[in-house]
Amino acid sequence: MPDVTISPELLERYNVIRSTVATWQEAKAARDNLENQAKKDVPYPDMERDKDRVTRYAEMLTGSSRAVAAALCLTANLQRYCPATPGMPRVEAALKAIADGLQLQSLGDEQRVAELVRCASELLGANVELPSFESAAPLKSAEEWKSRMSDLLQQIHKLTYREAPDLQQDAWAAWAARLTAFVQGREEPADVSYLRCRAAGLPPGTLMQARLGGAGVLCQASEALLGARPLTFPLGILEALGFDTPRDLVPSSISDPSVTQFFATRPSAGSSTSSSVKALLIIRQVSASRTIAWKIAREQPTLVFPQEKWTALFEGSVDLRNYLSARLMGVLFEAEPAQNAREAAARLAPEATRLRSYLPTTLGGLMLSRAPGDTVGITPDLQRYTVAPASPQEAAKAFVK
Repeated sequence: MPDVTISPELLERYNVIRSTVATWQEAKAARDNLENQAKKDVPYPDMERDKDRVTRYAEMLTGSSRAVAAALCLTANLQRYCPATPGMPRVEAALKAIADGLQLQSLGDEQRVAELVRCASELLGANVELPSFESAAPLKSAEEWKSRMSDLLQQIHKLTYREAPDLQQDAWAAWAARLTAFVQGREEPADVSYLRCRAAGLPPGTLMQARLGGAGVLCQASEALLGARPLTFPLGILEALGFDTPRDLVPSSISDPSVTQFFATRPSAGSSTSSSVKALLIIRQVSASRTIAWKIAREQPTLVFPQEKWTALFEGSVDLRNYLSARLMGVLFEAEPAQNAREAAARLAPEATRLRSYLPTTLGGLMLSRAPGDTVGITPDLQRYTVAPASPQEAAKAFVK
């Protein structure tokens, strides 16, 4: 059975446990001080502080026993999917995949524990009880907790290893359900297949975060439209972003049973060349973009791409120029924070010209950090503007008379 020993320091670093009294390093130093004092039998100035740190840190660990048990179970399984990485043991890589995949840093204490326990229960089965000192039938000793954990780890070690093709198939199916749920107003968090793919570095676990209602998802979801993956995934993302998905969006030359099934479960949605959707395309700055933390706003369908990626919308297996021409109210080019309107327009004019080759009738504009003063001398394509928008809805006002 693989080693899954995890230090309290790693559990702290990846937000499995949280101490308000002292870090593990501080508690460990306090413990060492007290052990040295016991040998010498000589009090020292910070002795009471050290006693308090050790006692309260031990209480925190006891109170976190269920969360730690869940994290250990998940780590034991996920480390099997982690590639060898210089400087990071598989155990730590697995723990990082759990913390990042479940977004533990952003969760409160109760939700953090609930997420860890939920995923461990998916792995082990809902009827398996994780060892805990704070349960209705609490454990009596640390040795009993270790014994119970040993049994669970043996059980996890016997789980069938999912090869990459099967693992990704599981995860894409989970994504389809997650995207559909989001359209219906529900948010489904990460599952074990997502965490395994994240640990393995596979696309279903790395393209975007699983919680679709969170900050930063709009940019992630937009870019996840691009690249080689099941076509039902970008179709589902378009729906999650508030776009319609007409049947003729996918060329008839592409024969894919999953795509046929996708459209079979949805009512007819018109055609690619006509739509009532009024959408927005934003070409953002590669770094320091104000859009990077934006949430999905389904009431204002929006796509956000960095400057070096947006042309892929028109050069992939599915060319979206007709689809977007019928839906975009406009395209905004984000200026650098220090640029005024004229400077931004001069720098972005070649990009706007490029856009015209794909979307010749779509309106253009600028997304500025401050009011432009005047737009004299700026190409007509970029005279519309919005100033420091905080959301897609605010950005869209650039094209509303």
